[in-house]
Amino acid sequence: MDQEVVGRINRRLDELYRRHLSLHDDEVVGYYESDAGYHKPEILDEEQKRFSICLPTTKGEVFVAGDHDRPFALQSISKTFVYGLALEACERERVLARLGVEPNGDAFNSIVFDERHNCLFNPMVNAGALATTDLVGDGDALETALERILDASSDATPEAETWR
Repeated sequence: MDQEVVGRINRRLDELYRRHLSLHDDEVVGYYESDAGYHKPEILDEEQKRFSICLPTTKGEVFVAGDHDRPFALQSISKTFVYGLALEACERERVLARLGVEPNGDAFNSIVFDERHNCLFNPMVNAGALATTDLVGDGDALETALERILDASSDATPEAETWR
């Protein structure tokens, strides 16, 4: 890739990183714990402020800005991997019969149901993610579906082997 283009990409990523770094300084998402409900996690300030942007190209180049070399929990990012696995296991028509792709703007823990189409609105909210996860197995044992999810996550995040 031309060095001028590389420089422009790096400068733009750095600009985006700096612009978005402090947008949510005071916001930490709540997490669910059995018998305790939703609560704020106990995160050190340093951990809370980690942020990175990564831009991979179709030709294999990877551009990064921020804390890209620090491990982090996939959390909701995992929903994109699982959705891809569901599409691979069941094909698009079957997945769309069960899940919409409506960007409804609901909170991650929304359980809103699309009564008109008899499906969940969005695979990127928790209720939709659960339905998507069910499709990954496509009738196989739970352990097989879980292995597929862990394999896909590990392929995308080589460091993941340490928690597997």
